[in-house]
Amino acid sequence: MEKGKKSKKHEPLGRSSKKLVPRSSVSIVLLFQV
Repeated sequence: MEKGKKSKKHEPLGRSSKKLVPRSSVSIVLLFQV
């Protein structure tokens, strides 16, 4: 599970996040990263 989260940060959010979670979730992830 932790490895998956790390991969998300390295990979572009547009690709990984969109496939794993909806756009709304992607926005939340962006807020946390900022």
